[in-house]
This record gives sequence, structure tokens and C-alpha cells, in this order.
Amino acid sequence: MKPDFKDHFSIHSRNYALYRPGYPEGLFGWLADVCEDRELALDCGTGSGQCALQLSPYFKKILGIDPSEAQIVEARKAQQNPSFRNVEFEVSPAEKTPCGDGSVSLISVAQAIHWFDHARFFQEAFRILKPGGVLAAWGYGHHSVSGCEETMERFYHEVVGPYWPPERESIENRYQDIERPSWVRQNEIPPPDLRMEANWNRHQLLGYISTWSAIEKYRSAKGTDPVQLLEESLEQCWPHATEVRLVRWPIFFIAARKS
Repeated sequence: MKPDFKDHFSIHSRNYALYRPGYPEGLFGWLADVCEDRELALDCGTGSGQCALQLSPYFKKILGIDPSEAQIVEARKAQQNPSFRNVEFEVSPAEKTPCGDGSVSLISVAQAIHWFDHARFFQEAFRILKPGGVLAAWGYGHHSVSGCEETMERFYHEVVGPYWPPERESIENRYQDIERPSWVRQNEIPPPDLRMEANWNRHQLLGYISTWSAIEKYRSAKGTDPVQLLEESLEQCWPHATEVRLVRWPIFFIAARKS
């Protein structure tokens, strides 16, 4: 993480574990296919461990790291399932990992690289990747909700827009503004065309939105809850709270192989 690491997520670590959307299985199949071996995957900025746990069937060992102790506590709760015996979690920044030189088959970064000190992270990634090892960082942009697109756009941009941390700009730019070192630029891997989808009721959508880093900043600044404001607006286009709607997110990548 950046030297003045700002923890935007520990306060909502439980909701983060409950409501953050899962990634499509096709993503993990692709990651396994592009790796030359499947010995060790390192998931940086693991949060509450969703990505690390989804990697479990594909790699011999997975280590998830995050600088937030509260997030790692939640990740370890999920890890208690016996099917995740090959997954471990540790409190650690992405820029200074506990991994040895040339020891990692895959570095995954799910919706987190925009928080990192990029120069230090890419240097660390080069150090720990095996020759032929893969770095795959992906993010997902603003979601769409069937039947409520206009309401969600207005909330995202006009209501909480001013309260997003500056790092969010990289998400808006689909990571194109992140400066890549030469070893990444010269060895890029064509990414798959994937998107995330979830079938959620209104409560689930609002739970997810409550995990946004902009929400707590809005509450602190204005003393009111923007999620409640959104719920009132959604009642117009989504009158039945238990009705399930399709929610979609675009996915974008930085992917490269260490030569």
C-alpha cells in the first residue's frame, strides 16, 4: 500500500465479506491456464479473501495478504471450511511481501491495485515471480441494475461522487492511468472478455453499496446516511424489495508474464 496507507475498509469488513460480489469462475480457469505451473498463488490486497478462496481449486497453495488486520480476521473466518486447507492469510502490504525471490507462480490483485504504491509494487512483483510467472490485476467499474440505471448513475456521480478517494480515478480510467514498468508493457497477456453478474434483491444491493469507500466519507461529512437516501430513490424504480434484479459490472485487466 502507499506509504500513508489509508484504511477505507476495516470499519466495514463484515459487510465487505457478506456483500462484495464474487468473480466469475471463468476468470480463475483462465488464470490457471496462463500459468506455467500452479504451485503458489499470492493474492495481494486480499480484503476478506474472496479471490484467494476462489483460487483454491486451481493452485497447490494460496497466500492472501492485506495490510488491514480486520479484513484478515474476516478472511480467516471464511477459511475454516475444510475445502480451503490450501489457503492461508497474513497481514502484509503488497509492496513488501513475505515471499522469497522467484517463488510465486501467480500474483492476483482483485479490485485493489489502485490503492498500491505502484512503483514499489511492480518492483516487488518482479522480485517474487518465478520466470514465466504471471501478474494479473483486475478491477470492476460502476455497476448497472436492470430498470434502475438512471437512479444508480445519479447516486454514483452526483450524490457520493465528491466523496470518492482520489485513487478511485484509476477505476474510472480502467487502470489505463497506472504506469507500468517495461517488463509489464513488453510481456502483456491478452485478457479474457468477462463481466461480473449477480442476481440480488434490493437489500443485497444496498449492502454492497454500504461497503463503498465513499459512503463513510459522506456520512462523516454530512451526518446523514446516503444509503438510506438511495433506498428511498430505488423504491420508485424497484418497488418490491424482495424482487431479484440482475446487476452487472465490467471487468478490466493488467496482465503480464515475467520473462
